[in-house]
Amino acid sequence: MASVAVTAFAALSSTPKVEEALSGIFGSISLTAWICLLLPQLLTNFKSQSADGLSMGFLIIWLIGDVTNLM
Repeated sequence: MASVAVTAFAALSSTPKVEEALSGIFGSISLTAWICLLLPQLLTNFKSQSADGLSMGFLIIWLIGDVTNLM
């Protein structure tokens, strides 16, 4: 338990580097944009109770984007 408290205190007391801060900011922007782009498609599919609106091209591009995010 003490090690968790020490680790948490060390994480809070150190200031993040500019690169880490920018990474967090851009990651948050990316996640927000992704949700805003995906939400209308999900709502349309839910209302129509069908996934016919999803094209294979969209799924392939989505897969490529996810793979490149892992790199």
